Amino acid sequence: MRITSALFRQHGDFMFKKHWLVAGQGIPTVQDTGAVTAAESHGLPVVDAVEYMNRKPRAERFVIERSSLNPPGEVFDRTHPLWNERKWFTFCDQNVLVEGMSQAQVLTKSIVVDGLPSSVEQAIDSIKIPGRSDAFMQDMVRFSFLFEAEQQKLPKRRDPDRPAHIFKRDYGITSFRRNRVLIDKTIQECEKLAGRSVVSDRKVESDVLFALPIETDGGFLQMEITADAFVTSKKPIAPVSADRTEFSDSQLPDLFPLAPTVGMDTMDTTSTPVLGPLLTEEKFYVKNRIVKEMQPINNCQIRDSYPVPRTSPYYHPHTIFLRFTKEDVRNLSELPITESQFQSRSMLKAFAVAASSARSLYGVNVTDLEKPIVVQTIQFNDKSIQFGLFQLNTLNLNGVNGTKNVWFHGPTLELFSECRYRISRPELTGYNPDVLRYIYGFYKTN
Repeated sequence: MRITSALFRQHGDFMFKKHWLVAGQGIPTVQDTGAVTAAESHGLPVVDAVEYMNRKPRAERFVIERSSLNPPGEVFDRTHPLWNERKWFTFCDQNVLVEGMSQAQVLTKSIVVDGLPSSVEQAIDSIKIPGRSDAFMQDMVRFSFLFEAEQQKLPKRRDPDRPAHIFKRDYGITSFRRNRVLIDKTIQECEKLAGRSVVSDRKVESDVLFALPIETDGGFLQMEITADAFVTSKKPIAPVSADRTEFSDSQLPDLFPLAPTVGMDTMDTTSTPVLGPLLTEEKFYVKNRIVKEMQPINNCQIRDSYPVPRTSPYYHPHTIFLRFTKEDVRNLSELPITESQFQSRSMLKAFAVAASSARSLYGVNVTDLEKPIVVQTIQFNDKSIQFGLFQLNTLNLNGVNGTKNVWFHGPTLELFSECRYRISRPELTGYNPDVLRYIYGFYKTN
């Protein structure tokens, strides 16, 4: 066998570089393919691609026409026919009444009756809650206060004895989340207890907005409140007091020298109105009438709306579930919320729901209702839960005489005594089974 010399493999990158070196010595010429001549012979214009890609687009100016609701030249001042010299006040979710229940009575022209109606109390007393439901509620309390996965920055801690001391920020479950979980799970348990016959007549909606403008002796009040859960039904709740004149002779509290709207925010009467997008079904209240478009009055937007359409089978209000948190609801003076203010907030929200339903049902000019409207309210403040029932008899809120509305002030129950970790173990003490019995009684009543 002949032995030959060893051959070594040459790297391909060397030949690649040499090829580019040789090809780059001269400028290559582009051969004429005849495409330009053929295109021009058919009347097709030929444009240089470089000039086409590098040319700057021409800026065009678009003129936006103003909306017909605010035509050019229209100024909303004292010369406008819709101008109103009255003072405008607002009441929203974060507001509370300075005088509490007495101020709420004057605003809504209502009489406060301690305790729930006897018919409601008897219905609640006859309810028997099974043990599995109580066990479920105890698990939900532990879940919402201890096991919830939310970790948010909690409000700052304050020490009255050391006001300048800065505590380390805590992270955990917010009050908003705790109350929201309790409301949702409680309604879920009531639906399981009630059965299909009752649940088919109910409908639950979350985060529902109610807007209501009302005339008061102290001025004009625009209410915009939110119900965390709104239960509606196919049939309205039967009136508790069929005789609307039963409390006509009862006296309302005297707030003199304070006005009924003391401590409330006032609407801006100097800035230019903002014309925002409108909903098709949204209506606005202007000079004692309803219009289907926004009319700025005194540079303010006044709204009157009930969230359930008239054609819905679940039109009638039944029960509202409210959430109360000290971080969101506070006094303008930064003083602690009193028990009277806590209760008046629930009463005023129940009135707003009943009044907006009455205006949607009977019209905006209704005064004395043909049939009273009853709305039940349940307000959650962590472990404290307040119950109440409002019966709307009239929307004529001026003066102190005549037909009056009724607020049945129910009890405020403690859901439990303590729920915390003890020696790294979750512990719930003092669970009150009457709370679920009251909530289920409100959900089931018709």
